[in-house]
Amino acid sequence: MGALLAVLIALATTAHAADSLVLGFQDARHVLGDSPLLHEVRGTAPRRPKPPRPTPSRPAPAPVQGRWQIIPESELWARPHNTSHHEIFKKYAVGFNDLVLKAIDATQAIVPDGGGYFMGPRATPPESPVGFSLALFGRHLLKPPRKTSFCTGASYAAFVEALNLIYGGRFPAISEAQKEAMRMQEKDDGRRRDGVKFWGRWNADDFGVYYALIQYSGMGQVIEPEDARAGDFMTISWGSRSHSVVFLGWRVKNGKKHLLFWSSQEGTNGMGDQSVPLTSVKGVKFVRLANPDAISSFDPGPDDQPHWEKPDGTGAPPYKPAWDQVRW
Repeated sequence: MGALLAVLIALATTAHAADSLVLGFQDARHVLGDSPLLHEVRGTAPRRPKPPRPTPSRPAPAPVQGRWQIIPESELWARPHNTSHHEIFKKYAVGFNDLVLKAIDATQAIVPDGGGYFMGPRATPPESPVGFSLALFGRHLLKPPRKTSFCTGASYAAFVEALNLIYGGRFPAISEAQKEAMRMQEKDDGRRRDGVKFWGRWNADDFGVYYALIQYSGMGQVIEPEDARAGDFMTISWGSRSHSVVFLGWRVKNGKKHLLFWSSQEGTNGMGDQSVPLTSVKGVKFVRLANPDAISSFDPGPDDQPHWEKPDGTGAPPYKPAWDQVRW
């Protein structure tokens, strides 16, 4: 009998404690409302969402040997026709160069096999700088007569697409004369002469990028070979001819010093990456896109004469720079 009484007393005590606990939760809810703290007390707290992953910071420029940007062979895994230039070389880029690298990828994506290489201004149909309809700020710059390309067309395409990326959808206000100066053909879709307006200067022999970005528009900055970084524009002298490219880096391949660049050339069936021994390079000129805002302030000029011609059609360029030597 005593044992039974003890059990009944214990059950009553437990029930009273439970009632008190429920009342305690009710009192707490009255004070705290439906707060996370009350959920913690009751053990009914919902799962907290995982915090978002931090956005990776922009990588700092990779260390280079001295002032020269020498790319380790382990990083050069992509094939000549690739869209990984920004992924591979962005850590070496400075200023707007990373957007030039993105522009290369966007351009290469249009011609995944290179698109073909052809030069022949008097051919029928004539040569085409690029084989697709290139546009700046939504305005088409040419109607391509062929599907092929050549070197200055490739480097100009990277320049134009970089400008599109720099400004996004908020295009700068430029005059009709400036828009016309950027076109790669005349109004009748005929070939624009070398030395005429922006594209004509870019397409000129030897120092075209220098003429367009330094002398004509003021959009560029001359860079010494040892200070060149991926995404810089570059003209290479082979001796009797020249090549317009976008610089990617210096490399040591099979124990020999090489120059790596992107452009359009026969060896890559049009647009693609090419590596050449430094012994074949007779001179270089580097220009970096540094002042894109000059797109809305440069003077397009009043006439259609090549910039190096005098009124009588003779004469030399007002200033022709010298080739820089690579002393790596």
